[in-house]
Amino acid sequence: MRKNTYTPGATIVDAGPVRTVSGRGGVTFLAIGALFMIFFILCLTTQVQTNEAFIQGTKSVDVYKPNWAIFVQPIDLLLGHLSVNDAIATIFGWGVEVIYLAFTMVGYELIRNSVYQAGRAVGVVFEIIAVGIVFFNYYADFNYGTIGSGPWGHFWFALLTAFVVGYFGTVGLFLLRHGWGKF
Repeated sequence: MRKNTYTPGATIVDAGPVRTVSGRGGVTFLAIGALFMIFFILCLTTQVQTNEAFIQGTKSVDVYKPNWAIFVQPIDLLLGHLSVNDAIATIFGWGVEVIYLAFTMVGYELIRNSVYQAGRAVGVVFEIIAVGIVFFNYYADFNYGTIGSGPWGHFWFALLTAFVVGYFGTVGLFLLRHGWGKF
């Protein structure tokens, strides 16, 4: 039987033993981490495609068939293998995504501080444009992702896609590293 050690005015509540997952094997963390990373990669391709659809004036993106060529685009751009329209779409699509990934994975404060080193005016302009880009990323997912369930379906699809790209990569990498460390 546990002894009650309550002290009047204490700020920490003793709720008893806490169940931890430290006893789980590394394979569990690796498997869940891999799932997080798979969904991160799938949604990342969708976000880049919806941004490109906006700039190219395409009606919608088939989110049910990921376009793996998305990951080769920056290399093709560097090597000059893209047409003018595709180069512009690549710069736009990946530019929006890099800003979004920087805010969610690196952190808003760190990005903000790095830009403010060039001066307050430059920092404020960057902040306004970058926050606008993050909202635009959601707008592009809402308008250019093909889903047949109407406006609410588009709303939830865009929200979940933004959430997955914003957080699943970080969580997935953490779980993979944690799982690997258990071996």
